[in-house]
Amino acid sequence: MTNKDMAKFEDYFTYQAQEELMIPYEVVALCSQQGDMGENVKSVLENNEEIRIQFYALDKEKVKYSLKEYGAWEDDDLQDHQTNLERLLWCSCCDISEEINAFEDIDYSKPIDDWQTDC
Repeated sequence: MTNKDMAKFEDYFTYQAQEELMIPYEVVALCSQQGDMGENVKSVLENNEEIRIQFYALDKEKVKYSLKEYGAWEDDDLQDHQTNLERLLWCSCCDISEEINAFEDIDYSKPIDDWQTDC
């Protein structure tokens, strides 16, 4: 079983809006694919109780601050809290997916000095 295969059985933690959030692998996979993930992200926020509870409990100003750190949005772009929650879920899933992929090719059976990674 590859490292990526093993990742499918994990829940992932990310630190966003000054809170630790748990995101299951299936949500990461659904919301971090190439292309427009808007509908997937909206569906997860509406229908996944675990995600909905975590994200709707986040402070609005902390969500804005977290999104501003990505450098992709200005204050004027961050006025709608629902849209911000969707952006934050999408960013979180993409961050986690990148982390999973960064470790995909590591052979953990070798001594740590032999690991080849860009991390």
